[in-house]
Amino acid sequence: MVKNIVILGAGFAGIRVARELSKKIHDKQYAIVLVDKADIHMYTPDLYEVASSFHKRITKTCLTRLRSTVAIPVRKIIAKRPIVFIHDEVVDIDPKNHQVKLKKEGKINYEILVVALGSVTNYCGIQGMEKNSFSMKNVKDALKINCELDQLVQKHQKEKKKLVITIGGGGACGVETAAELVGSLRKLEKKYNYPREKLIIRLIEGSDVLAGLKEKGTRCIKKRFQNLGMEVFMNTKILKVNKKNIVGTFVKLHCDGKMSHFFEMQNRAGKGVSDNNTSRRFGKTVREKGHFFELPVCSMNYDMLIWTGGVMVNPLIQKIFGEKNLKGAIQTNTFLQSVRFPSVFAAGDNAYVENSFHTGNRLPMLAQIALHEGTAIAKNIIRRIHGKSLLPYMPKEAICLIPIGGKDALFSFKKHVFTGAFFWWLRRLVSLKYYLEILPLKYAFHMWVRGAEIFTEND
Repeated sequence: MVKNIVILGAGFAGIRVARELSKKIHDKQYAIVLVDKADIHMYTPDLYEVASSFHKRITKTCLTRLRSTVAIPVRKIIAKRPIVFIHDEVVDIDPKNHQVKLKKEGKINYEILVVALGSVTNYCGIQGMEKNSFSMKNVKDALKINCELDQLVQKHQKEKKKLVITIGGGGACGVETAAELVGSLRKLEKKYNYPREKLIIRLIEGSDVLAGLKEKGTRCIKKRFQNLGMEVFMNTKILKVNKKNIVGTFVKLHCDGKMSHFFEMQNRAGKGVSDNNTSRRFGKTVREKGHFFELPVCSMNYDMLIWTGGVMVNPLIQKIFGEKNLKGAIQTNTFLQSVRFPSVFAAGDNAYVENSFHTGNRLPMLAQIALHEGTAIAKNIIRRIHGKSLLPYMPKEAICLIPIGGKDALFSFKKHVFTGAFFWWLRRLVSLKYYLEILPLKYAFHMWVRGAEIFTEND
């Protein structure tokens, strides 16, 4: 009887596990089964480019071409490999009986299960956020943003109105999106003869860091954004989102590096500055140079809100395997196995893996981490099949390469931070390296060149 090694999710971790196993398992007793509800593998690091790419004229052809820069057919990746791909949605998992239930195909048994179903957008319980914002989780989301930006500039030019684009969330995705929008909107200004002074780009972040970086990296991004003419709000809490209005507590960063409160006069509330004892009245305080600033609850208008403020573990995984104290992630041991179910391995956004470089924290939800975990899981599955002891997973400290507008990027590793065009090209070469790992040479190079041609239109 054939024993199934079932891999749930064709993301970075799932694809890496499937391909590594296909190289080493030649025993016909085992079948490698990859399951995903989409028939594409999405290169998520370039979603911000899809959202912000400029078109002289939007057509179905140009959008299809744009989609192809990040959407890779799974069949291309697994071609000529002993991998069975099932294009179906996982609706239930029974770890006690070693079964996975699919929406169309029904139940399939497994000997070993790899859970890598990824994450979904986390709206952080903010009232009205999901209804009134654009998310940035997949290629469909990015294309919707792209089309909406073009239509908004065209509409506001006709109505002679100010246009405010707001990005909620200053993580890597929010920073990349905000920075690239500057170039895209400059092109749209010329396309529709829209006055530059009427265009405002705002970035809102709830903490005092950007892109998860420390002080030095955050400072570099702030400086870059101020040079690009963007408005940056740090330590800002969004409480509620209405159709054209954000309610929250706003602290604005000015070009001189100082922070101040932001509020519209018609919505003014509170006194502005007080001691820490009265902070409960408004629910938010910021400390700057030893002083506590009380933040009044006020409002900010917007025309388009893009939410990049967080993700959470796939709800199905939370329900079946998740630990509440780990925000729904699967608790794993040092071999990336589920603590409760040894036949289940977990990777990427679904696994809680301790960050040995920052004790008490979870490893960040990054593509490079998912790939590294995928490789480790594949090795341990092969060792398990051969009756060998499993090897502990040794995390690598993540390298940060973040595009910050135009042909400029930030490189951060340990305490070192650098910026410049060299690192932008390095980021593009990282993409090429990945394509070459999973695709035929000609297809990989063609896809990379196509993306480079489209994405540099904004620069």
